[in-house]
Amino acid sequence: MNEFLKVPELSGVEKAAILLTELGSFNTSKVFSLLSEKEISKLLAAVSSLRKVSTADEIRVLMEVNEFGVKKGISKPVRSDAEIRAEMQAQALGRDKNKDLRDFINQNPDTIASALSAWMGEE
Repeated sequence: MNEFLKVPELSGVEKAAILLTELGSFNTSKVFSLLSEKEISKLLAAVSSLRKVSTADEIRVLMEVNEFGVKKGISKPVRSDAEIRAEMQAQALGRDKNKDLRDFINQNPDTIASALSAWMGEE
């Protein structure tokens, strides 16, 4: 049983590539230290072939990795479901309110590495 919320339009490798692009170079090095060389190579190839990603997909990937951390007991929800839904509605109106999600991702490289490995294993 997959422990992730589903983002059906995206493959596991695409989700991993999107997440990596959200991390920033400082946090990427932390995450890379927790991945195998094979995973890093696969991930970098996915980033280089990544199609244009919508803001909604970026937010959905960030929410999914946060939910993964919550289910594993290694993080707390960044926001309630109602707040996340409100955030997605705000995104549709062009406002960026996902800073807390990005901050969580940047502060939890172990959660990120686990999510990246699991997503790449879906292929």
